[in-house]
Amino acid sequence: MYETTFQNNISPNDGLPQKICSDCFTKFCSIDAFRVACQEAKLKRAEEHQELETSKATTTVSAKTQPNTASDPIEIFVDAVDIDEAEEEEEQQ
Repeated sequence: MYETTFQNNISPNDGLPQKICSDCFTKFCSIDAFRVACQEAKLKRAEEHQELETSKATTTVSAKTQPNTASDPIEIFVDAVDIDEAEEEEEQQ
């Protein structure tokens, strides 16, 4: 737990004290619990962000054709038509 919290290796012969008082141990456990909570929150946020991005990229397509219920006709406007390009498309078909 110590190594993952502080990213520091400890060993029995490192010259440091081999015991920790209960007050320091309680503080250490609180720090480790906070670290774990931060990691979990970060993971949850990343998953939510991924779900949001996935839902933006996904569209639902219906296999059924829906009837036209519009009462007014639909008008389509064309700004410009390239006649040479239209003739080429007809020849290719």
